[in-house]
Amino acid sequence: MEIKKSAEYQSVEAPEIINTARPPDQPQDSAPSPTTATEVPIEEVEEGAVVARDVMTEDGYILLAAGTVMSPSYLSRLCDISEIIELPSIWIEK
Repeated sequence: MEIKKSAEYQSVEAPEIINTARPPDQPQDSAPSPTTATEVPIEEVEEGAVVARDVMTEDGYILLAAGTVMSPSYLSRLCDISEIIELPSIWIEK
């Protein structure tokens, strides 16, 4: 196998990637106003509810982003996850 000079290879420009995710050690903003959202136990969240605040693990990893509409599969998965990690409630838009 012949090794070519670097000038003989094509160059490719990579697009600039902007990471907007919050690092795990950065705390989340304060809770939403009680007039716009309410904290609801996982088992009481209904299909179609809108998540008002990111649902995160204790390590800061986002499970569901704010604005997510709760589907049956999301509800099922959150209930399953809440049996493994501490996830007693989430903030839901009123």
